[in-house]
Amino acid sequence: MLFAAIFVPNFILQSLLATQPDERDQPTAVVDGKPPLLKVVALNKKAQKAGVEIGDTKIQAEIAGVNVLLRSPDLEYIAHKSLISCAYNFSPRVQIKANDLVVLDIEGLRGLFGTPDQIAKKVHDALKQHRLKTNVVVAPNPDSATIAARGFRGVTILTDSQQLASLPVILLNPSTDILETTELWGIRTVGDLAALDAVALSERFGKDGITLQQLARGQQVTPFVSEDAALEFAEHAELDYAIELLEPLLSVISSLLERMCAALREHSLATNEIQLKLTLNATGIDDEQSPEKETFHCRGIKLPNPTSDSTLLLRLFELDLQSHPSKAPVIKVFIQAEAVHPRYVQQELFAPETPDPDRLELTLASLSNLVGPGQVGSPELLDSHRPRAYVMAQFVPSRGPNRPLSDSGSPKVALRIFEPPKKAAIRVRSNVPHEVLFDGKRGEVIQHSGPWISNGEWWADMEWRRKEWDVQLQFPDGAIQDYRIFIDLGTKQGFIEGSYD
Repeated sequence: MLFAAIFVPNFILQSLLATQPDERDQPTAVVDGKPPLLKVVALNKKAQKAGVEIGDTKIQAEIAGVNVLLRSPDLEYIAHKSLISCAYNFSPRVQIKANDLVVLDIEGLRGLFGTPDQIAKKVHDALKQHRLKTNVVVAPNPDSATIAARGFRGVTILTDSQQLASLPVILLNPSTDILETTELWGIRTVGDLAALDAVALSERFGKDGITLQQLARGQQVTPFVSEDAALEFAEHAELDYAIELLEPLLSVISSLLERMCAALREHSLATNEIQLKLTLNATGIDDEQSPEKETFHCRGIKLPNPTSDSTLLLRLFELDLQSHPSKAPVIKVFIQAEAVHPRYVQQELFAPETPDPDRLELTLASLSNLVGPGQVGSPELLDSHRPRAYVMAQFVPSRGPNRPLSDSGSPKVALRIFEPPKKAAIRVRSNVPHEVLFDGKRGEVIQHSGPWISNGEWWADMEWRRKEWDVQLQFPDGAIQDYRIFIDLGTKQGFIEGSYD
C-alpha cells in the first residue's frame, strides 16, 4: 500500500497570505482574540527575527515593526476546502486529519498519474496554484506519511523507517508527561526513541510508550478511514467594508459563483438549487428592536434544469435582489449549491427545436421581476371544491417528447375563464335566469342548465357560497354564445365566470 500525506505548514498565516501575496516578503504576524486582548497566534520567520513570539500582544508586534493581520476563519475554511478538493482530484479515498493535514490512498494510481514521485510532485504543484506551500510525503503507511509530512519540507518519498530518525520526538504527538521524561533522558529524536528497549519503555510508560515506539519505527498504529461524506460546494467572503449598492455586491457574488461553478465542473456536476446568505451590518437596520434573524438576508433560486453557468446564476441573483433588496449594508456573503448530475436531453430528429432552458429561465425571472413575485409560472390546482382554487407554481417545461394532439373525432368543450370574473346583472325568475347584462351588452337566455349551489370553508375567512348556471345567450345582433354565470350568495352580486369554446 502507498499513502500520500499533504501538510500545510503555518496554515493560519498561509490562508491569509493566499489572498494577499504582496505580504509574503514582509515580517507578518496573525493575531486572534477579543480586543484589546489580541495575541499573536502565527507568524513567519522574518517576524521571529524581529523578536516577535507566539503569545505576544498586538501592540508588542506593532512596536517590533511587524505587519499585523487579523485571523480569518472564512479564509481558513477556503484554504481547507482547496486542500480537500485537490486531494479528491487525485484519489477517491481521502482521510481528513486536520484543517492543515490530509492523507490519501494512492495505491493503483500509477497508470493515471505516474510514479509515486510524480504523483507527489503533481499534488504539490496543484496546491501551488492555490498559493499554498505544502509538504507532500509518500510512505507505505498513513502514520509514517503524517509524521514525515510535518517534519520534511517539499516533496519526500519515504522508503525506509530510518529516514524518520532525525525528526524531533514532538512530531509523534506524545503526552506532556512523556515528552518531559524523554527530555530528561536525553531522548530528543525519533531515532533515539526507536532504539530504546521496548520492555523497559513499556514498564515506564505502559501502552502509550509502546505505541510511540511503534510510530518511531515506521509501523502503522491507526487505521486509515476514508471520508465518505458528500462533497460540499460552498463559497463565502468576508468583506473589508460594508457594501450598500447592488453593483459592487454583484461583483463579489460573481467571483464566488465562478469558483463554485468551476468546482462543480471539475466533478462533472451541476446545480439546480443555490442559496445566498448575506450577513448585514446590524447598525444599518433602522429598527433597533429588530430580532437577530433580521441581520441576515437569505435568498434562494431553484432551477428546473441543472446548470453550471456562473453568468446565468449571476443574472438570476441580480434580478432576485432587485426585487428583494437587503435592509442594510452587507458585510459577509455565503453561497451554497446543491450538487446534482447534469441533465442531457436527446432531441427527436423531426421534432421542433425547444427553447434554450437557460434563456427561458432568464426570461421567466425577468418577467417575475417586472410584474412581481407569484405572478409568473404555471397554475397548479389545489385539492379543494372552492372555485378558482389554484396557486402559481414554478414553470417546468415538459420533459417528454412533443406529441401531436390526436384527432379522435369527438367534440371537445373548454371553459375559458375570465380573470377576474366579469360583473354582470342577472335577472332571475322562478330560479331560472332569463336575461344577463354585462360589458354594456344584453343577452337573452335561450337555454340553461342548473342551478348548482355550492359552499365551503365556512370555518375560515375565505368562506364562499354561490349559485351557478350554464347558459346560452342570444344578443340583439343575433350572435349566440355559451357562458357560465353565478351569483355570490353572500353579496348577491352576479358574475360571468367564463365562456365556452
